[in-house]
Amino acid sequence: MQTLKSVSLEELKIARDTHEPIDLRFRVPIVSGFYEPRCVRFSEDGKIMYVCDIAAGVIWKIRI
Repeated sequence: MQTLKSVSLEELKIARDTHEPIDLRFRVPIVSGFYEPRCVRFSEDGKIMYVCDIAAGVIWKIRI
């Protein structure tokens, strides 16, 4: 089992491109299978995604 470092949400940043609106409903998902995902954050280099799963009580670390 891999041990993950806990990360505060203040350390994470997220941005949205408002200049090119797109419809994400028909895009292929990056990951799936979460019970109740509530938030998504990305590392500064964009290589790691963190998903807060309130039902499981964890923050998932996903390398993208």
